[in-house]
Amino acid sequence: MFGRGSLVGLWVVTLVGALVLPARGAGLPTDWTNADIGSPDTMGSTVYDSAKGTWTVTGSGNDIWGAQDQFQYAYTKLKGDGNVTARILSQDGGNPAGWSRNGLMIREGEAADARHFIMALGNIPAVPGGTGSHPWSSNGQFFSIRRYESGTSNYEFNRTLGNFPQYNQEARHGNVGMRELPIWVRLQRVGNVITSYNSPDGKIWSAQTVPQKLGDAPLPETMLVGLAVSGMSGSVSTTVYDSVSASNDVLLPGPSDVDATPSRNDNEVLVTFTGVPNATSYTIYRQAVGDSQYTKAGSTTNLTWFIDNGPDGKGLPAGTNYRYIVTATMPQNVETAGSYPARVSVGPISSPIGPFNSYDIGTTFQGNTTLDDKGVLTIQASGNGIGYEGDGLRFVGTQVRGDITMTAQILQKPASANKDGMVAAGLMVRESLDPAARNGFIAATTADNPDDQHAVVELQWRKHFSNTADDSLGNTPADGDPPPYPFWLRITRRGIFDGGDSDTTKIEGFFSKDGTNFTKIGGDDGGVTLDRLNPLAYVGFAVTSHQDAEFATAKFDANSVKFQ
Repeated sequence: MFGRGSLVGLWVVTLVGALVLPARGAGLPTDWTNADIGSPDTMGSTVYDSAKGTWTVTGSGNDIWGAQDQFQYAYTKLKGDGNVTARILSQDGGNPAGWSRNGLMIREGEAADARHFIMALGNIPAVPGGTGSHPWSSNGQFFSIRRYESGTSNYEFNRTLGNFPQYNQEARHGNVGMRELPIWVRLQRVGNVITSYNSPDGKIWSAQTVPQKLGDAPLPETMLVGLAVSGMSGSVSTTVYDSVSASNDVLLPGPSDVDATPSRNDNEVLVTFTGVPNATSYTIYRQAVGDSQYTKAGSTTNLTWFIDNGPDGKGLPAGTNYRYIVTATMPQNVETAGSYPARVSVGPISSPIGPFNSYDIGTTFQGNTTLDDKGVLTIQASGNGIGYEGDGLRFVGTQVRGDITMTAQILQKPASANKDGMVAAGLMVRESLDPAARNGFIAATTADNPDDQHAVVELQWRKHFSNTADDSLGNTPADGDPPPYPFWLRITRRGIFDGGDSDTTKIEGFFSKDGTNFTKIGGDDGGVTLDRLNPLAYVGFAVTSHQDAEFATAKFDANSVKFQ
């Protein structure tokens, strides 16, 4: 469908201008081998099942990181420009912190410090309560890279999709890619430049990284391409692949800067993008999160925007999370690779409490909001956290113009399978529904002892849209003793921007053990000041699991909700 040439079957490997059909007998296919790179303490292995077409790669080692790598590598040699492709079926084991690396690699050679690019999955923590310094990233999809020549100490690593630092989240597209297995991965080499692609079906590919140059010195004409697994810090990880191939096929670069903006009234989505020179048309694809393929939403010839109003023209289902990518059709009817995906949640979801609606902001998985006959409001949410460049949460709120005070009782400690201590639930004032929007958030977190039913209460904020370089994200512990559940939270907004140059809004957070006497959270003189905040803002409940692959559940007393 794309590019120059095609794959012939699943196991055709283009090497030095010749086609080699791998053997299907015992052991690895012809021209493939495996080795432990960097001499890990525990020997790795690669087993190829010719009947099933699966590759089971088991690796240990300290890491694929720093100046010396340690991992199991199943690889072949590829001469010239081309790609290595595989579908990742499953991954088990790995370091309890989640920091294993399992994926596809293009590598200069077998030396432990060789230049390389790896598109990797971390692992779901293998031990309950296992954490890492950035657990929301470690169990996602990311890339590592060593750009510089052997013998130097210069290297770069841990960059996420879209070329964002691993400790940040990408404002408009979610953060690091999630472990939605099975997933197709493709690495492409053109000269010294490596690009990574994903696909739900192995047919339509979307860019996952901006092109990455592996240093200035020319790479060897022949590179090692294949499957890499490191369990991290002596742990053992096992990853199963199929549909493994190497080829001199090359995808042409596709459109860029794709963004998807939902209409909040009629469940349509506006898709905008930057085009490709000489393109004859563009195709817009949508994928409901969890679906196994993209669906063609439509096409355009001379515009760089498209409105998706659903397959029947009546809008898309409210509350559904979608990805959008755009490809370009070039002369000779060649279709390029797809753009980096833009993610969007379509339309508001009505909630069973007053004027509130539910919104999944920056999440991969849709949450849930229910209200029982006793007035218990239960909010279930995924999302990779609130902070950095973009949020992932379920927000249950309403728009309010002007000053506002909202109070509500949180009934119990938020529950989640995620044990990293950063699940959060509370009240929020938010400028818009964009993941990068400015906000103030008074939250109860799970950062305490798991057996302790006292809350850690924090006030945090984003002062600038998308948390630009001059921003500061603030987390301030509560003044006074941590309250036991249940207790009350309160958030206030004071100060209205009316068009002047110096108008400011102050957002403050409080907690109370009895619903009468409230303690203000310290920080920034008792709150946070936001310049020229939109008078029409959102206020409501915010819940995040801090790990998009898991859900968090928070319970509030709807009867306690008060606006002043």
